[in-house]
Amino acid sequence: VQLSSTNNTGAATTVRTLTFNTGAGAFTLSGTTVSLANAAGIVNNSTNTQTISFSSLGLTSASTQFDATNGELLINSSLTGNGFDVTGTRVTLTGSSSNTGASSVTSGALRITNSFALGSTAAGLTVASGAAFELANNISVGAEPITNFAGTGISSGGALRSVSGTNTFAGVDGG
Repeated sequence: VQLSSTNNTGAATTVRTLTFNTGAGAFTLSGTTVSLANAAGIVNNSTNTQTISFSSLGLTSASTQFDATNGELLINSSLTGNGFDVTGTRVTLTGSSSNTGASSVTSGALRITNSFALGSTAAGLTVASGAAFELANNISVGAEPITNFAGTGISSGGALRSVSGTNTFAGVDGG
C-alpha cells in the first residue's frame, strides 16, 4: 500500500505489521481502531519519527514489537490487548491504555507522557540492561512492577529517568 504523509484508516482495520522502510518520510497514521495481528507490530527503518494516532491500537500477539530501529515511534493511541516489546532508539506512548499483558524494553528507551500509558499495573514492565524507561509531562505512575533495573541505562544515563517536568513513580522494583 502506498501512503501519503498523513493517512486516515476510517473503519476498524486489522493489519499484520506496519513497516516504514529506509528512506521513508515522516508519516502520521490516524483513524479508528487498528489491530496488529503479527508479533512484528510496528517497525521504523526510517530515520524520521513516525506518528501513530489511531483511537485504539489492538495488540493481539502475546508481545507485539515496537521496533524503532533507526527513527523514533510516537504512539498517540490507546493500547488494548496484550503486552509489547520496545527495541531501537525511542518509542513514546502518550495515550491512556488498557492493555493487560507484560511489556518490556529490550533496547533503546520507552518514554511515557501519560500516567496510564502502560495499561494494567498487574502485568509489569521489564527493562533490560542498557535500556531506559523515561517519564515526561508531569505524570504520576502507580504501582507498576518493574524488573531488571540492574543496568545503568543508555550511555550510563540511568535505567529510570525523569526527562521533563516533575514526575513520580510508585512502581515496585521486582529485581
